[in-house]
Amino acid sequence: MAAGLLVAGGAGCNKGADPAKGPVKQNGVAIDSRKLQTELASNPSESLRKDMQKFAFGLRYHNYVDALVALDKVAAEPTLTEAQKKLVAEVAEQVKAAANAKEGDAGAAPK
Repeated sequence: MAAGLLVAGGAGCNKGADPAKGPVKQNGVAIDSRKLQTELASNPSESLRKDMQKFAFGLRYHNYVDALVALDKVAAEPTLTEAQKKLVAEVAEQVKAAANAKEGDAGAAPK
């Protein structure tokens, strides 16, 4: 009976688009971190997984320096394809843009 309630209770939870898909917005900048994580999920490298966790943690807490350091390590992974390396570079540029947007906000005069 409890299993039936769980199934029935979960059936109505879908409210449109899945927020776990698509880019993450930080400081007004779209960052394709989810696309990157999906693209690299099948890579067997343990060091790459650890660096991706560090990247996600840095991004989650707006610590862009840590996120970029982790992405540099990911980019140096020899098992990446050229397409994956390009995606890592694109995401790194997006993170830099978010960091610059944050710095611009910090320097703004209060209204």
